[in-house]
Amino acid sequence: MRRQRIVWLLVLSLIAVGSAIAGDTDQPRQGVPHITAVEPASGKAGAALTATGEYLDKSRVAELYLSTSNTDLRVEILEQSLTAIKFKIPSGVEPGRFRLTVLMAGPDPKLLEQPVTLLVE
Repeated sequence: MRRQRIVWLLVLSLIAVGSAIAGDTDQPRQGVPHITAVEPASGKAGAALTATGEYLDKSRVAELYLSTSNTDLRVEILEQSLTAIKFKIPSGVEPGRFRLTVLMAGPDPKLLEQPVTLLVE
């Protein structure tokens, strides 16, 4: 009986540790696009900016958007690599603060809002 309790406690401990590792959301998952910065942090319509991060190449990022709570504006991508996307702020965009959102490439595309903002002047 005591041996069974020890075995069950060990099994439950292993399950808890595995769940904690799988649920770690502080780090981006391998292969998932993750933007960490945009330079410069502000610009006017027509300006070129560069978003930097990880997994930003064409095989993972199909499109890039400037997003607010009620709008997603597609931007023109000028250059794209594994660690950077150079893009142009669309003409006619209203001034304000926007988040960057990526549309993942592949058979099951998803929009991923990034933890980066930029100011359109």
